[in-house]
Amino acid sequence: YGFLALDADLDTIRGITFYEHKETPGLGGEVDNPRWQARWLGRRAFDEGFEPKIAVIKGRAGDPEEDPYSVDGLSGATITSRGVTNLLHFWLGEHGFATYLERLRGRSQP
Repeated sequence: YGFLALDADLDTIRGITFYEHKETPGLGGEVDNPRWQARWLGRRAFDEGFEPKIAVIKGRAGDPEEDPYSVDGLSGATITSRGVTNLLHFWLGEHGFATYLERLRGRSQP
């Protein structure tokens, strides 16, 4: 369980944190590492069509300006990395908060 903070543009990531998980310390538990969490700042959550695009990749991501949709993978924690990506795609997508975010963007009427 965690929180993702978006900027006023409803796309730029301002932060991510997890308040409950059952990950192995030193592997998947790295989701609590402030250095890893800081790598999310300035990334983009959505593509131009407002589809969730942010992903935790294997290896290192570039700077947010050149690689806005990727975040460094967690070494030795492939399942956790995939889980974080899937979690975000679910909650930012049509089964999560997509309708709410569309309303905030002014793209649809309540």
